[in-house]
Amino acid sequence: MKRKLIWMLLFALCGSLVLTGCGSKTAENGEVPFSEPVVEEALTSLSQGDYTTYAGLFIKEGREQMTEEQFQQGYQLIKDLIGRYVSKTYQKVQQENGYMVAYYQAEFTKETGTVEVRAVFQEEDGEMKLAGFWLNSPKLRGE
Repeated sequence: MKRKLIWMLLFALCGSLVLTGCGSKTAENGEVPFSEPVVEEALTSLSQGDYTTYAGLFIKEGREQMTEEQFQQGYQLIKDLIGRYVSKTYQKVQQENGYMVAYYQAEFTKETGTVEVRAVFQEEDGEMKLAGFWLNSPKLRGE
């Protein structure tokens, strides 16, 4: 029992240190400085069908798993359903399962509602890179 209590306290302390470290990397509005330009570039390159730029934003595993053909299929679907990227608004950032996750609301030319953007970041070679990037909207869900 005593050993379990010690581990729980150590875990709580480590969690506090991680959250404190993340807090020092956030702007006044809670946004992490690295997320805005990466998300902007991801949305812009995705909207323009620019595979090279888009793939370069991802960690090595992501670049290896995403072929240009898959990217072009996704680009065509997004272009047909929600159009081109217009703008975004920061919502929040939080730690989830060891990853830094940034949430935005975006506007696209053909989507009447907002498009939810979820960008998952992981550190690679001293840089924060995308480990995942998702768009969610009524038209993308087929509503």
